[in-house]
Amino acid sequence: MTERRELARLDRPQRLGLLPTTAFWQRPDVWRIAGPSTGVFVFLWLMMLSLFVVKWTPMWASALLAGLGPFLFVSVLERYLRRRLRRREALAASGTEALGSADPSRVER
Repeated sequence: MTERRELARLDRPQRLGLLPTTAFWQRPDVWRIAGPSTGVFVFLWLMMLSLFVVKWTPMWASALLAGLGPFLFVSVLERYLRRRLRRREALAASGTEALGSADPSRVER
């Protein structure tokens, strides 16, 4: 049951090909993989903005950049993770098919 629900979440495509989906980010395995890198990116992004951007841009542009960077990072990261998960599922499916065809009890006579 749980495996079927996770596959259904993976079957939902990203809107417009890039927008993050809430169903994907609610998976605990995704947060285990992406949580630390997302936290490090957000910290470094905000430090870079405070050092280089805030002094020379208006406040509204700084706020827009502060939200846009992590949003794009999460979008691209989701796209990458989805590709890896699909590849893993395809390899697992082909591995079980190969094992099933090599079963000696299923040999046709």
